Amino acid sequence: MSVKRIAFANQKGGVGKSTICTQLAFYLRERDKQRVLVVDMDAQGNSTSTLTHGEDPSGTLANELFKTEAFDLQPMTTDSGIDLIGSRKNDREGYDVEALPLELVGLPRQHLESIWDNYNYVLIDCPPSLGRKLLAALLAVKYVVSPIKLSGYAVDGLAGLFETLYDVKENYNEELEILGAIVNEYDRSAAHNVSLANVREAIPDLVFQHHLQHRSPIDTATMVGQPVWKVRNGRAAAEEFKAVFEELKAKIASSAQ
Repeated sequence: MSVKRIAFANQKGGVGKSTICTQLAFYLRERDKQRVLVVDMDAQGNSTSTLTHGEDPSGTLANELFKTEAFDLQPMTTDSGIDLIGSRKNDREGYDVEALPLELVGLPRQHLESIWDNYNYVLIDCPPSLGRKLLAALLAVKYVVSPIKLSGYAVDGLAGLFETLYDVKENYNEELEILGAIVNEYDRSAAHNVSLANVREAIPDLVFQHHLQHRSPIDTATMVGQPVWKVRNGRAAAEEFKAVFEELKAKIASSAQ
């Protein structure tokens, strides 16, 4: 079976891309015994920090994927058994990639192709902005998931986000499949229920049925670099993540039929 390549993308920051990406990596590695590679394209380095417990990553860095010459990729193997092509936290070189010529955005896919058959899953954490690195990530994957929060501007933001995704599919990567939006930090309030209804109306059939609530064990798990089910009082959050991740896997299986 071919490697499943998934990007976590949203043009807004603070929606939970890194948290969901890393918790999925833990879930696939520890629960499903899958071989997982995480590529941290976000120069903030949050996924990297979680997987390395705040240490600088070793091996190949994400910004090196834009090299024009061939080279030997050396992902870092973290103590969780997840491989990582990381980003140093707030590394200026990571931001400098955005000044590269547009024609270089296909290079990360070319380099990753040399190793991705070693894995069952390649997960790419995207930067929270339009630019070279987001486009490069979307060119390198088959599937894209968009974590969202139900703010007053949720619908307006989604319109621009999905317009971007469909534009990339039409003009750059025809194999790209949009799995949908994962609602994060849902609080079941009246305001969130109204916002959720509006989101479902704006993108019918693209909102995941299962949602993630804001729970303090998730913050703890992120800070200590652990699966949420291994931290104190993490059971409820773990069940929510499990439901979301099993739904994600079902969407991928359905698309392959």
